[in-house]
Amino acid sequence: MSRTYRVCPRVDCPELIAPGETQCAAGHGRPKNASWSRDRDITEHNKWAKAAKQAHPYCSVCGTTKKLDVHHGPNGEPVVLCNTHHIEADPHARAR
Repeated sequence: MSRTYRVCPRVDCPELIAPGETQCAAGHGRPKNASWSRDRDITEHNKWAKAAKQAHPYCSVCGTTKKLDVHHGPNGEPVVLCNTHHIEADPHARAR
């Protein structure tokens, strides 16, 4: 199977997406590690989340230790939140 360049999915962008990449040079397209990306490296994400929960084993808002999730903060730093507060911070978070 040969790989070819693809057209950027953004209508007003003239850039091409290189073989093996998910975004054009201007940064349009799927981020490589987005939770919904098929290119996501789930093992790296799980290691990141586990380390964050070990360093901070309770919700940053209410202090509970149940149903903890790790949210990406504004600068990419991990923020440990209970599932309820994670859903409040991120409407795309899964309820569990």
